[in-house]
Amino acid sequence: MRLVFLANASHEIGVGHVMRSSAIAEEAISQGLECVFLGNLGNIEWLENRIAGLGFSSISHADKFVPRAESDLLILDTYLLAPTDPLIASDRWLGIISILDSVTPNYNAELNIHLGFSGAWYSGDQSKFHFGPQYIPIRKSLQFQGKGVHETLENILVFGGGSDPFDFATAMAKNLSNLNTFSKAFFISDKSTEILEMDSRYSVGKFSASIEEHLTRADLVFTTASTSCFEMIAQGIPVGLGCAVENQVENYSFLGINGFASRIGLRVPGYGWDIHKDELEKIVNGFSYRRELVNRGDQYMDFCGSSRILALIRDKFQIAHEDLGQP
Repeated sequence: MRLVFLANASHEIGVGHVMRSSAIAEEAISQGLECVFLGNLGNIEWLENRIAGLGFSSISHADKFVPRAESDLLILDTYLLAPTDPLIASDRWLGIISILDSVTPNYNAELNIHLGFSGAWYSGDQSKFHFGPQYIPIRKSLQFQGKGVHETLENILVFGGGSDPFDFATAMAKNLSNLNTFSKAFFISDKSTEILEMDSRYSVGKFSASIEEHLTRADLVFTTASTSCFEMIAQGIPVGLGCAVENQVENYSFLGINGFASRIGLRVPGYGWDIHKDELEKIVNGFSYRRELVNRGDQYMDFCGSSRILALIRDKFQIAHEDLGQP
């Protein structure tokens, strides 16, 4: 029995599909299940290193892979394949699992899992559909920090996903430079010179494994409402969210309305980022507000999402524990 993960990343589309697939694969591999990765990683070095180090039995482009129809389960997390693509024909696989959201093509999958908070948009067979915070996969290297919320902001971390395709970091750098109640801010961005010239408190780096070191020191994180924001909230870090694209609207709305994160701005096509300055000042200057966000989000998302997804797969396809690892 093999799980075959198909996902793609690039500087244009970001890395969210691959990162959430890799978190599920990480759990599956730890349970002793053979896993294969298919897809293009966009020549993003830190992402290539993560995938190479997880323990996949093989890593290749999708067009070079021949499935075993009698034993391969495909976990599909992409917008790029047409539903009629021969690779995902149902007779080529033991089964197909789609990791989907409201803009995912209508793939012919036996199991559909939405890693988000609302399933109201889904119009397919409800018996094949699962969603909710209990299924959000989080990397094994992360854990709830429980360090408490600091009254004084020593370190702010800013990143718009692994490749920042919508230039969130630069927009935040421009707006944060007007505030004086923090000591340092670290930005994940390729625009090092532009950001460093804005403020002497700024430093800049590229996304890499060192992001986790920055997270352990961060008193506040600004990021987009994509896969990465779930990891921040689960760790107990105050989060300010930006909404960059349509498939982030659900997270941006739900997390803000329920008080798990601060909504600090939207990207407007043709215009750029519209940063809500009042909300930005509120989270940067407001110790009580940051503490309130963390308290509301505490334990809302745990670190068991990947194991629950594997349990769904096991149950759906009636796979014995010895074939798909232990729960």
